[in-house]
Amino acid sequence: MIKGHCECNRVSYQADCEILDLSHCHCSQCRRLHGAAYATFARVETDKFRYLSGE
Repeated sequence: MIKGHCECNRVSYQADCEILDLSHCHCSQCRRLHGAAYATFARVETDKFRYLSGE
């Protein structure tokens, strides 16, 4: 099971499966948004993903 949330904690989510793919984005928008050299994204099965809070 994978759980996470946005930076301000208003949105939280859960995925009841394994990560299918992991990638890093180095575009200027992702670097600026995350304040880092890249942003990491995980792909999971859509039907196993759900929001726990927020929209």
